[in-house]
Amino acid sequence: MKRISKKNTPNQKSVNKKRQKVSVTRKPMYIRKNLKYLFLVLILFYIGSYLYTEYSGTEVFKNLQNLFYIPTILIGILTLYFDKNKLNEIVNKQFNTNNEKQNFIQKTKGLFFKKELPATSLFILILGISVFTLFHKLDNFDIFSDEVQVTQGAAGYYHTGEYKQWDFIKKELVGKPYNRAKPHQWIIAQSYKLFGINIFAARFPSAFFGVLCIFLFYFIGKYFIKDKYAALIAVLTFATYFEFLFLGRWARMYALVYPIFLIAFYWTFKFITENNSYPLSNSEKYPFFTKYLNFNYTYLPFLFILLYLGFNIHTNIAVIFPVFLVFLFTAIFIFPKEKKYISAFMIASLILVLQILFPYKINFSQFTFFDINNSEIYNKALFGYPFNISINLIFIISFFPSLFYTRNSTFRKKYLILYVTAFVIWLLFSYVIEYAPSYRYISFITPFTVLLIVGSFILAIKILYNKILQTFLIVLLLTSVTISFSNHYKNLYIENTYSPAKPSIAQNKVVRNFHKGDVIFKHWGPKRYLNGIPKDTKFLSLGSYRGKKLSELLNLMKENPQGWLIWHKYNEARLNQNFVSYCNLYFKKYAGYGVDDYGEEIYYYDKKMLQPLELFAYQQYFPAANLSLRNSYSFVFDLKINKKTNGSIFYLLKDSIIDINCFVQNKNLIIKTSENDSLFISLPENQDSRIIWSFNPEQSILFLNGKKLTEKNIILKPDLVKFMINPQFNGYFNNIRLYNIILNNSQINVITKDNKISEELKTDNKTFRTLFLWKKK
Repeated sequence: MKRISKKNTPNQKSVNKKRQKVSVTRKPMYIRKNLKYLFLVLILFYIGSYLYTEYSGTEVFKNLQNLFYIPTILIGILTLYFDKNKLNEIVNKQFNTNNEKQNFIQKTKGLFFKKELPATSLFILILGISVFTLFHKLDNFDIFSDEVQVTQGAAGYYHTGEYKQWDFIKKELVGKPYNRAKPHQWIIAQSYKLFGINIFAARFPSAFFGVLCIFLFYFIGKYFIKDKYAALIAVLTFATYFEFLFLGRWARMYALVYPIFLIAFYWTFKFITENNSYPLSNSEKYPFFTKYLNFNYTYLPFLFILLYLGFNIHTNIAVIFPVFLVFLFTAIFIFPKEKKYISAFMIASLILVLQILFPYKINFSQFTFFDINNSEIYNKALFGYPFNISINLIFIISFFPSLFYTRNSTFRKKYLILYVTAFVIWLLFSYVIEYAPSYRYISFITPFTVLLIVGSFILAIKILYNKILQTFLIVLLLTSVTISFSNHYKNLYIENTYSPAKPSIAQNKVVRNFHKGDVIFKHWGPKRYLNGIPKDTKFLSLGSYRGKKLSELLNLMKENPQGWLIWHKYNEARLNQNFVSYCNLYFKKYAGYGVDDYGEEIYYYDKKMLQPLELFAYQQYFPAANLSLRNSYSFVFDLKINKKTNGSIFYLLKDSIIDINCFVQNKNLIIKTSENDSLFISLPENQDSRIIWSFNPEQSILFLNGKKLTEKNIILKPDLVKFMINPQFNGYFNNIRLYNIILNNSQINVITKDNKISEELKTDNKTFRTLFLWKKK
């Protein structure tokens, strides 16, 4: 009897094949189920690195982040694809159309239904936070930058009813009509009537409309992403966004554009995507209208009025047109059964052609064909919050294919318009429109990009992860928002880093010391803080973006032989630098760098101080600084002497008279005041010595090579003085550093050992910088 091996039986072969098939099937199933956890690990890596950087200020794993960036996006796309059944389930549940036809009043009433009370309570809390973030210390900073012309224009309308700027010194209108954003000027004028002409009144409309934006953002955000808690997170995120808060606390028109654009965008979308409820469209006698013109015309008249108002506040609101033009074009292919998108796109294209032929408010000469590249600025403006650009783009790019994983048309339309808005605005302002790059010019778009980022983030984690992981990731998002707000708290409420100047305090020195016949040379900035000088005071300009030439200004000064010069230290680079050096050398400084921290450079000059250009050409490279002896300072310099070395090294001058003299005599370094108080140390001959002289109005200390040698109580009068070196000094003198602090022991040790003569040094985990540094060339 022939034996047959079990290995070769037909039944056994079949069983082996089945086992092999099951094994192959299990592998992809295992990958599909667990790929989302690899995505989670990568997300946590990026978020963790970002939060550490935000908290500590130190970048970590930058090369690794660049390496894994594209793979993370691809893994995110695959992960959502593998979970598309869950995606469809959540989307269909979330984007039902039961409450789509509710009007705003019905939705508002619905806030107070029992089941809505938790969300409503959170919404009221967020509104309260928004009131705080926008109104807290609203008048803490002086009027600055473009607030100047707005507040002057509003004051002009308040006093006369004319759109002209108001001169706060002469108490009259000045200049040509000021036609920028008339509705905004009118609103500020009404605020002046309520609160008086002051900083709070000027900024109150911006803060009010900022709160209104947050209020509207919740309802409009909830409409687009159909998740009340995700909308609440988006609203809280935006209510603490530094860029939004800056504009919402600034007396400019941008905060007013936010709610106008939000409503206009919302109405435009509803007009296009919803159907007409009038009988004409529903009648079978008019199939063309039903098919091609089936829009919700209820919103159209209100939309025209709102857009007209918006155009008269800021023309950039016109970007709503290209956004919806692109949306209509894509909708033709994504929703082919809805023929109305074809007719809408054709009408919109015709309007575009007419606008090009007969321009209204839009200047097409600013459009280029990718001749510019402002992408760095607009990447950050559109995609740099609530996480950083990389993390935000990972989520919105990974989530984008989800629009094609589901057939839910409501979901697809609403997320499509958010994607189109972000992409079109980024493309236009990064590469097409030749416009001064800044967040403010597209600020009213950012609620929609934040909504897109937060909406994609929340929906993605709901699809992929359980409730514990969802909560953890949401906490990370809120942590990012909290750290960002805390990092910018000082900039919003304590110190104006955008325009670090306090003209209300600095310019008061001009008012107190003003002489009859003085003129004022000024560079931008408000005149209102000079209120109190004679009304007939002559004002002259130092120039605008480019300062006037030194020779031109000297000729004007000879014609007006006494007066004041005022400019923001922040804007000093726009002035002629030879002129700045001239003032620093020869004129008396009342405020500014070295004297105080008010950020305004204020000099006084008279006929005696005006020096010929030939002398300036020789002296312009001499080190000089203007100081106030009511402050504390530390001088650091290198010195080397021999038997023949004698004479002044440097001195502090008060009105051309030596107030404090630092000199060498008989191998001694002597600090002597005009009151004959003095202190001295003996110097080694033919050796390098590093001298430190620290002083405040009552005490002076001398150090030699880090060792304290002498200390004396010397009372210094709080005078304005000028530090000058003596070019005829016959010893070696170099590496002058001036600090506006009394140096402590650890700082002295660091400076003594610093042979690179650094402008910035670090000790005790704190950085300190020189007020003034000079080295021989």
